[in-house]
Amino acid sequence: MDMKETKELVYMGLKAGELIASLEDGFSLGDLSECVTAAKAVPAGIKDVAKVLTELSAATPEDRDALKAYVSENFDLPNDKVEEGIESAIHVAIELSELIALFKKA
Repeated sequence: MDMKETKELVYMGLKAGELIASLEDGFSLGDLSECVTAAKAVPAGIKDVAKVLTELSAATPEDRDALKAYVSENFDLPNDKVEEGIESAIHVAIELSELIALFKKA
């Protein structure tokens, strides 16, 4: 499964996080590209947000691993410790989706 809707939502969140990080030192012209990138991600990120839960509950362990890799490949902050913390939190959320799927099956 390609988890298209989930990836679009995650991408939107990652770009918003990168925008927030870029504004840490105040707004400058250099931040405009981050603003545009984050804004362009919103329509796709929210278009079919209801499908995200369906995708996550039907995801296989391989799908979840691929989603974690997607996060790592598409997220970059200047502060590596903050980046690692956010990536870890997203990974935990992905694992929680598996737990929720298991409870739904029971």
